[in-house]
Amino acid sequence: MKKIIYITVLTGLLMATGACSDWTDMERTVVDAPEQLSNKDGNYYENLRAYKRSEHELYFGWFGGWNPASPSRRGSLSSVPDSVDIISIWGMINSAMITQEQRDELALVQNEYGSKVTVTILLGWIGKGLPDRTWSENREDALREYARALAEDIIGCGFNGLDIDFEPTIGGIDDVRDCPMGDEFTLFVEELGKYFGPQSGTGRLLIIDGELNLVPAEAGKYFDYAVSQAYDKTSPVAYQSRYNAVNNIFKPHQFIITEDFERHWSTGGTAFRDPVRGVIPSLWGMAYWEPAQGRKGGCGSYHMEYEYGHDPDYKYLRQAIQIMNPAIY
Repeated sequence: MKKIIYITVLTGLLMATGACSDWTDMERTVVDAPEQLSNKDGNYYENLRAYKRSEHELYFGWFGGWNPASPSRRGSLSSVPDSVDIISIWGMINSAMITQEQRDELALVQNEYGSKVTVTILLGWIGKGLPDRTWSENREDALREYARALAEDIIGCGFNGLDIDFEPTIGGIDDVRDCPMGDEFTLFVEELGKYFGPQSGTGRLLIIDGELNLVPAEAGKYFDYAVSQAYDKTSPVAYQSRYNAVNNIFKPHQFIITEDFERHWSTGGTAFRDPVRGVIPSLWGMAYWEPAQGRKGGCGSYHMEYEYGHDPDYKYLRQAIQIMNPAIY
């Protein structure tokens, strides 16, 4: 079986795509399917992992419906293009839920592709996502206990880190009830920062998305990346406004901008008006856009797995990576 793959690698991997014109398909290059690892030269994966370790703009995606045991390849992480840098599992996965098939596939994409896989939790009450545990009656102690328990569980499952979906005012009354804010949020993140993020020294990721403007400025240093849900925007001015609102909290290289592919996967986003290229899919607009303050962290998509339905699969995602990191021939 053969499968369409696009790899963007600064260390010499080749990637064949068409020119980026208005809403065009890309040229196809046929190589072995990702599950056929033995059919690829060992240098391919060494180079791929080296690319992942290099300084470059990242592709980040939330992945829903993870089920490697399903007959459909859409539910498999190994169906995602191996040039994707960070996959975040949408929906809390804890040690009581993860299956052996998921552990095996997780190890595959981490060790062979060099991809980072995190888990996303919509932050709310103390203990959310970790049932059947007890917590201190003292609020601050309980927040620290919860942060430590989350970290230990996520690390125990084998994930590369945590993505906090921080939506204390818009996430739904029940889902985000009792969500820590202000100084409490900083305390919680400070404790998490012992296990994840740039302050930990572990190499594990701490990511935040959601209401980024409500993150206390002193908490910004604990995060590797801040992911903006900049859905349905049609111009670079909107993206710049998004970053301007948080540039006192996050540096440009921390900032990742994303589109909603639960709704817009079939067209690559909304009709985005690029000042140079005209009307293009908004995911490509995100890939081209840079903050006035410096290089961005990257771009990405919510429910990235919907793009598996394209022919070739993940065609907008692949071109976005090529735009951010043109292949060297």
